[in-house]
Amino acid sequence: MKRSVVIDDQGTILAIGPASGRIEGQRHAGAPTHHAFLPRAGQHAHEVEFSDEIATVEDLLHVHTTHRVRVVEGRAELEPRPR
Repeated sequence: MKRSVVIDDQGTILAIGPASGRIEGQRHAGAPTHHAFLPRAGQHAHEVEFSDEIATVEDLLHVHTTHRVRVVEGRAELEPRPR
């Protein structure tokens, strides 16, 4: 499943959200139609593919302690944190 992440310069995951793009489903007047992170200075937003092993809300709550994001040639990948 593809997710949006905000990371720092070391690849530490600071925020996780749905993949950027159009928000589907019923909406009321004034509801947002798109989702995207706006990172602050020193932060970077990327789209990352999460494996099926990290599928539950519980997994997502702890993924910042077990994984980091590595960016190579503009492509962001989730990898286990070194121990």
